[in-house]
Amino acid sequence: MASKRNGVIELMRFLMSLFVVGYHTRLAADYGGNSLFEYGYFAVEFFFVLSGFLLAGSLERAYASEGNIFLDTGKFMWKKVKALLPYHITAVVLMIALLGAFDAAFLGERLASGGWTGIFLVQSFVVWTTCEGIVMQEWYLSTMLLVMLIVYPLSRLLAKKIKKRVFIPVVLLCLLGVVAIAVGFGTNWQFAWNFSVDLRGFGEMCLGMMLFYLSRWMKGKEVSRGARKALAVAEGACYVAAFVLMCLPFDIMSAIGIPVVILLSAFAVTVSFSGHGIPSPQGKLGSCFCLLGAVSLPLYILHPVVTELATRAFGALPAAANVIVCFLISLALTAAVYAAYKGITHAVRKDKTPPASPAEQPPAAVDVSDEAAASPEQ
Repeated sequence: MASKRNGVIELMRFLMSLFVVGYHTRLAADYGGNSLFEYGYFAVEFFFVLSGFLLAGSLERAYASEGNIFLDTGKFMWKKVKALLPYHITAVVLMIALLGAFDAAFLGERLASGGWTGIFLVQSFVVWTTCEGIVMQEWYLSTMLLVMLIVYPLSRLLAKKIKKRVFIPVVLLCLLGVVAIAVGFGTNWQFAWNFSVDLRGFGEMCLGMMLFYLSRWMKGKEVSRGARKALAVAEGACYVAAFVLMCLPFDIMSAIGIPVVILLSAFAVTVSFSGHGIPSPQGKLGSCFCLLGAVSLPLYILHPVVTELATRAFGALPAAANVIVCFLISLALTAAVYAAYKGITHAVRKDKTPPASPAEQPPAAVDVSDEAAASPEQ
């Protein structure tokens, strides 16, 4: 049974998460003005585009629903929050314990300045003020959830009037422009940081939604073997180029890097899901890539705890050693928390599964070992 997940995209999720970790090691190590992960934060653009792409897929399945839009939105958002909540709670508890042990006064200041809202993955979006959460790097998650909370019900409402659904994200982008202009005139175009990243996340996720329809159109087209090879090479080149851009030490990258990475991610994601790019690996390799993709989320959420620890406890180490320690501890912590969470959820599901009735038990004379061994899900 082949995996339904795209192994190439799952691997990219993990590698992009590693670049985010690498970028944040700058908080713990002095590179002397340069590093291998100089612009590792560009990786977030890939995640925004991919999130929008996957959101469009979820909406396509929801458009046929006749249920209450707002109740469906609540169920959809709870599903998203539930997926990251165990890791978020773990990160918050560990960060509070760490800051409390090393600098309780700093922790108090962070909470008093509005950082407590980050515990609930909520921004101060009413007044568009910047506040640093307990785990600052989770701004991405709060932005993503906020955009989904707006886009999901609006898309469902627009779908009742717009038959060609590719135009739904276009309309949403126009609404985004109206909001940006209105707020801009009201603030003399001095946007608070978190409002700026909300606009950025909203725009990139709408782009990802449009790419979903482009990819689906491409998937229905006949492509020659030569064209398929060319698309696969181009897709791989986009990934490599994005990683190279995140490592370049040139100052100009801070100005042009984000839009370039957005374009590279847009092309690669579209081609990958069209089925005409790099083939998604199957078997054990495919399962390995999917596992790496699965741990990318807890890695992103948990690694700030490690960089905070390194900043306060490993300052005496050379920069290179500090970076290696950050990576190793981040990966180890992620693996431990991920395994513990999966173990708990598996045990809960097992307890809830009713025992099979005698009629459902396989006859003693039937040997099912070969079937079990052949199943890739075992």
